[in-house]
Amino acid sequence: MYVAVDIGGTKTRVSASSDLTQLKERVIIDTPQNYRAAIDVIISVAVATGAAPITNIVIE
Repeated sequence: MYVAVDIGGTKTRVSASSDLTQLKERVIIDTPQNYRAAIDVIISVAVATGAAPITNIVIE
């Protein structure tokens, strides 16, 4: 399972994909201003969209 995240200044979009061609429902949330809070909320949303279990996070 893959998770796509688009972090903007005010909104963050999170979606999951099993095959990298189609995204599941996109979740849009307010972008947290605290880095740790942002990571925590992104993980929570990713798990809720069906991307569990998360075993590794790569930030580029």
